[in-house]
Amino acid sequence: ETNFALVVDGVLQTNPNALNQELNNVTQIEVLKGPQGALYGRNALAGAVIMTTRKPSDVAEFEVGAGYGSNNAYKGNFYASGPLGDNAKGSLSAYTHKTDGQWNNTLLNCDDCVDYFEESGVSGRLNFDAGSGSFDVKAKYSKVKSGAINFNAEVSFFEAAALFGNPALDGDPNQHSFFYTNNIKPQNEQENKDISIKGDWDVGVGQLTAVAAYNDQTNFFLTDGASDAFFLYAFTPSCGASFAARLGDTPLPAPFNYGNPPGTIVSFTPYASSFQPPYGPTTCGGYQYQQRDQKDSSVELRLTSPGDQRLRWLAGIYFADIERHVVVSQGSDNTGATLQQNFLAQAFVPTSGPNPTDLLYDDTFNSNVYAGFGQLAYDVTEGVEIALALRYDSEERKVDNNVPTGANARAQTPTFAFFSNPYINPAYTANPAFATTGIPSRSKTFSQFQPKLSVNWKATDDLTVYASYGYGFRSGGFNSSGSEATVNQFYNNALIPGQDLCLGPSSDFDTTFGFTLPLGPPVCTATSVHNLTDVHDDYKKEVSKAAEAGFKANLLDRTLSINGAIYQTKVEDMQFFNFFAGPFGLLRVVTNIDEVTIKGAEADFRWRATDGFSLFGGIGFTDG
Repeated sequence: ETNFALVVDGVLQTNPNALNQELNNVTQIEVLKGPQGALYGRNALAGAVIMTTRKPSDVAEFEVGAGYGSNNAYKGNFYASGPLGDNAKGSLSAYTHKTDGQWNNTLLNCDDCVDYFEESGVSGRLNFDAGSGSFDVKAKYSKVKSGAINFNAEVSFFEAAALFGNPALDGDPNQHSFFYTNNIKPQNEQENKDISIKGDWDVGVGQLTAVAAYNDQTNFFLTDGASDAFFLYAFTPSCGASFAARLGDTPLPAPFNYGNPPGTIVSFTPYASSFQPPYGPTTCGGYQYQQRDQKDSSVELRLTSPGDQRLRWLAGIYFADIERHVVVSQGSDNTGATLQQNFLAQAFVPTSGPNPTDLLYDDTFNSNVYAGFGQLAYDVTEGVEIALALRYDSEERKVDNNVPTGANARAQTPTFAFFSNPYINPAYTANPAFATTGIPSRSKTFSQFQPKLSVNWKATDDLTVYASYGYGFRSGGFNSSGSEATVNQFYNNALIPGQDLCLGPSSDFDTTFGFTLPLGPPVCTATSVHNLTDVHDDYKKEVSKAAEAGFKANLLDRTLSINGAIYQTKVEDMQFFNFFAGPFGLLRVVTNIDEVTIKGAEADFRWRATDGFSLFGGIGFTDG
C-alpha cells in the first residue's frame, strides 16, 4: 500500500491503483509533505496528494477532442456540463485512447504486443441541494488493456566477466540494444468501477460532512515466464524442442547467445559465458499469471467548526472494509516448439488444461479499518497559531489461502527442473501436512496513535514561519502464504564464501536446487552457511516521526515568492518492497528495515517578471 493519502474531491481512495488509470477532468493537484493523517486520512505518514476535478458548470458547456499520432496512436474525448433544474447541475464525460507502443516483438513479428495500451472510460457527476444539505455524487467506469512485464535487461556482472574472461558479461547499460523476443503475447486487463457520494450540512455549531465510497477493481496479466535464463523447464521436451527451434533465429547481442542446450550442461564455464535473455524466445521459462482484485467500501463522518473563530476544531470517524485477492502463479508453456497462445487466464490450471500450473500463491486479504481523528487550532496572538492534531487507527487484517489441496497440491506435469517431487506451493514442501489441510488462515490487529503539533507565525503580511512534529502510521500485514518458505528454500541456508564469487563442488547445490549440477573442481573451498535475507509471511507496522521547519515569503510587491524548509524523519520498521526472481519463478514481498533516518533541506522560488513571463526553480538535498 502507498505511504501517502490520495484524496480526490474530498474522498479518500483506499486502492493505490486508483492512480493507475486516466486522470480525466483533473483541474488541480496539491502535494502536502509529512504526516497528514488527522486531516487527510489513512496511510498519510509521508504526506497527502489532494486532487480536484472539474465541477459541473452553471451554464451549458460542450467539448469534443481528437488526435492521432505515430505508432498507430489515437485519442478522443467528450465532455458535457450544465444546469439540471433549479437546484442541480451535472456533467458527463467519456474518453478513449490507444497506441501500439514503440517496441516490436521480433519473434512473434508483431508491433502491438510489447508496450501496447488502450483505455476507455466514462464518468458522471451530479451536484444538487436537498433539504438543508448539498450533495456531490460521482461515478466512473473504465477498462484498460495493455502489455505486461515489458522489461529489458543488460548484464552488468563484473565479477563473472573477470572470472570467465567475457567482457560482454559486464555490459554498459547506456549502450544497451533493446530487443523483445518473448514467445508469449501478453494479456493485461484492468476494469474499474467507482462511485462516491459526499454531503455537507450546516448544523449550527459547524459543518457536518459525510462521505461514502465504493470501488471495485479487477486486474490480471498473463505473459512470459520470469526468466528463460533460469531454464525453469530445462529438462522437459517442450523446452528442448523450442530451444532447438530458436537456435536458427537471428543471433541476439552478446552475451545473449543461448549457451548450451538445456539439460546438457557439463560444466559451469560455458553455461555462464552466455545466457538466455529474460523473457526469451523459448518455453524454458514457462509463463506467469498474476491477479490483483480489490473491492472496498468506506464511510467517513466529520464535524468542522467555522473558520472565522479564534478556537477552531474538527472531529471525525472513519471506517473501511477492504477485500483484496492476490494471485501469483507459474506454469509450463506446454506448446513444444510451436508458439501457441491458447492460455487460460486463471489462477489454477489443472493437468488437463493447456497451461498446467506448477507454482501458485493465491490469497484473499481482508482488512477492517477503524479510525478516529480530530484537531484543535488556536490563535494565541494576532498572527500566531498553534494546532494539535490526533488520529488513532486500528486495522484488523486477515488472510485466507486458496491454493488447492489433495490431488492438486502437487505441481503438474511437466515439473520444474529445479525441484524434486515438488508441491504447488513451497509452504507445502516445508510442511507437507498443509497439502492436505491447507495453509491455515492468519489474523492480526495493528493500531497506533498519531499526534501532530504545529506552530504557524505570520510575522508580516508577506512572511510566514512554521514548524511541526508529528507521527505517521502504516499498518502491518501479510505477504502471500508460502513466501517465507520460498526464500528459505532458495536463498537462505545458502553457501556464502569469503569472496565475491565462489563455486563450490556440485554436492553443495543438491539441497538448494534439488538436482546435481556437475561443476567440476571448486574455485574456492572456504564456505559457510548464512541467511541471505529475512522474509516472513507477515510484516510489521511502520511508524514515522517527522520534524519540519520552514518559511514562506513574498517580496517585490508579491511578484516574487520564496519558500524554504529543513526536515528530519525517523522511521521504525519501514516497509520495504522486494522483488525476487529465481529458479522458483518470481515473488513480491514486503519486509521491514529496522530503522531509517531521512533528513534534508529544500528551497524554491517563483518570480513573475512581467505579466506574460514567469521564472521558477528550486533545489533540494536529501540524506537517507
